Amino acid sequence: MKKLLSRLKDQNNLRLVILGVLAAIHLFILKSLISADLFSPTTATILVLVLYVALAFLAMMILRMIYFKHYEMDLEKHYSTDVSSGLYNNIVAPIVACDEDGNIQWGNKAFRAMLKEAELTTKRLPALTGVNMEMLLSTLESGEEFKCSVGKRVYQIKGHISSPSTANLFVTVWYDITELEETKAAQLENETLVAYIVIDNLEELIQLEQENVNSAAAQVELVLRDFADSYNGILKSYERDKYVFLYKAHHLQSLIENKFEILEKVRSVRVGANYFPVTISVGTSTIGETLSEKEKSAQSALEMALARGGDQAVVKTDKGVNIFGGITKTVQKRTTIKSRTVAQALASLVTGSRNVLIMGHRNPDYDSIGSCVGAAKFCMLCGVKCNIIVDRKDPNLAKCFDLLSDLPAYDDIFVDAESGQNLINSKTLLIITDVNNPKQFEAPHIAENVHRIVYIDHHRMTGEFEIPPALYYIEPSASSASELISEILEQAALGSLKKEEAELLYAGIILDTKRFSINTGVRTFTAALYLRGEGADPIEVQELFRTDLTDMEREARFQINIARYRKYIAIAVNPYQDNIAADRIIAAKVADKLLTAENVLASFALCEIDGAIRISARSTGTINVQIILERLNGGGHYDAAATQMPGTSMEAALLQLKESIDQFLDVDSKSTERN
Repeated sequence: MKKLLSRLKDQNNLRLVILGVLAAIHLFILKSLISADLFSPTTATILVLVLYVALAFLAMMILRMIYFKHYEMDLEKHYSTDVSSGLYNNIVAPIVACDEDGNIQWGNKAFRAMLKEAELTTKRLPALTGVNMEMLLSTLESGEEFKCSVGKRVYQIKGHISSPSTANLFVTVWYDITELEETKAAQLENETLVAYIVIDNLEELIQLEQENVNSAAAQVELVLRDFADSYNGILKSYERDKYVFLYKAHHLQSLIENKFEILEKVRSVRVGANYFPVTISVGTSTIGETLSEKEKSAQSALEMALARGGDQAVVKTDKGVNIFGGITKTVQKRTTIKSRTVAQALASLVTGSRNVLIMGHRNPDYDSIGSCVGAAKFCMLCGVKCNIIVDRKDPNLAKCFDLLSDLPAYDDIFVDAESGQNLINSKTLLIITDVNNPKQFEAPHIAENVHRIVYIDHHRMTGEFEIPPALYYIEPSASSASELISEILEQAALGSLKKEEAELLYAGIILDTKRFSINTGVRTFTAALYLRGEGADPIEVQELFRTDLTDMEREARFQINIARYRKYIAIAVNPYQDNIAADRIIAAKVADKLLTAENVLASFALCEIDGAIRISARSTGTINVQIILERLNGGGHYDAAATQMPGTSMEAALLQLKESIDQFLDVDSKSTERN
């Protein structure tokens, strides 16, 4: 029976059978009618024709029900084998059909030759080719193309769903584009890239050491030219102590692997009897289709390197931003020309706004809240309504609110994040102080909804801004954000600060300089002198820093587990899990106190708060703790940094911290003695 059905699948055989059956029926009926002598031959013929048509139709219906039902099922079942093999088996391009799970149903000769596989129907596409089925299916649905590497060959995959009745069957065509990709790669490697190089501390060195500066600058230029020649590049000076370096793209990988050794070579050039190192900043990028676009991106990379404090190389690529260097502490600038320029630009932005929102970082300290109050004062002097976004329930701000309680201007100036969201309009300006990392903003969602933003910060940049700011004043050499705000106010509002406002700004400087003991320069004392002239009383400011017995008890939790690491680093761990938000500040105080121990150059205090490991880091200025904690998704300043690691155990956090310390010390072996 099966053989008979198989033969009947041929349409010619089917027609012959049907015609034979109908002819036999016709002859039988015609003979019966004539022999019965019931009708005349003509009438009998007409009746036979009618019966013929009726019987033919009936026979076709019966055959369709019996045969075609099985045929269609069989056709669908063997679609990929019978139909595809006939149509696609001899096509040069590899073709394969599989289901959504990657099970191969059929592959043509070219596909089998590509994989050197004789049998495919029992195997899975991901196992043979490494293709990601989820990505493949998503690109098929969207009509996009998908690339996949098999061995040393690269294929561009196009495909479609085979038919509505086999909706879970996917047919893909694989086009070999290896030569095209190799040509593209070769072209990209031979593209010209731009790097901007700036001697970033020569002006400060001139102020500190008048002699031999010109000689040092000449030595740096010789080092740079040798560096350019070693990479077959072109170095041109376009301004005093500023250079543009043109080189081929295939050299970039070598620069990255060598961690931009030019930074260390330039750092070896010293100035004066005190042997101050000369440092440079480098910015380069592969982003952009044209040379002009790459040049603008390289300029942006240089600005980022300078905003992070200099002595760094920033490389921007499609995969992200790579940063090298940053082991030399920034020399504080003595000039306030930039602060005057910023004050003028800020005044223009504020007066052109309907209202201003101001915020610092989460869990604010005196520098954060003090700089916010200073920014609010600037807005008041411009005659523009402003609000400071804070957590009014934060117990650490209680003393600040008490200090400002006698000033009517601050009665309704503090609002929470939800209320601040309702104050946003098309002409709102947002001023963010003492932070530039969006993860640490007091209200990140507000920053996402305001399109004009100003940053005033003394921390190094952790990355590019998602929304290009209207203005940013990021000065890592400054002691604090309060110092920067004080300079701006001095340029615009001499003699107009209230005593309480001046004291909060003064407290911010006191906090971040550890009572003028670290990261303090001429500009720091100048800002403090200005605030003293505005009424700040250092004795009353000290009252803000008094510690109660409860805090001392919580500090003792860290002291039971202090260890020395790599000889010059102290690590304190609070092993308890019932810590509260206030312990974050306690950890910072513990890290500060650890620096007073003999031969401690950097300190780290760890505690667990709300399921996250919090790390506070401090440094005497020899070790850059900001770079160490950046590897743990943190940030901060050269001398002070912090991070939080949610979902991490204390043991894992300690291990990652030590690995990051090792990485830094191994690179900065000349600055820190290894254990």
